[in-house]
Amino acid sequence: MTKLNLNGSFRRAAALFCIVAGVVLTPCAALACDGSSDAAPASGSVQFIVSALLKRKDSDLVVKLIHAQETARDADEARGILLRAAAKEFPEYTVLDVLTTPLGGLPAGCIRRGRASSLDA
Repeated sequence: MTKLNLNGSFRRAAALFCIVAGVVLTPCAALACDGSSDAAPASGSVQFIVSALLKRKDSDLVVKLIHAQETARDADEARGILLRAAAKEFPEYTVLDVLTTPLGGLPAGCIRRGRASSLDA
């Protein structure tokens, strides 16, 4: 993992990211299975909530927090899906950090295929 040399404002933003991600992700696991028709049987894939903290390239004071629900084989694949989408959707931003959380407590029928990410909203 790359170690970033961040000044005080970035450390505060990164700390806020960790706090917000923890608060947001905990209830997401309970809400992830809604019984909708897009449920698919488990096939080695796992649901992940992936969050990223972005910083605008031309400003040290502008940050953006994005989240996506992704189905992938592992955390690295889920992270890659979000990073590619973020690079396409937010080219003026650079990624500071990414947090990937598996939603492992879901029943097998709750793993969804083709679920829209938060970037599609």
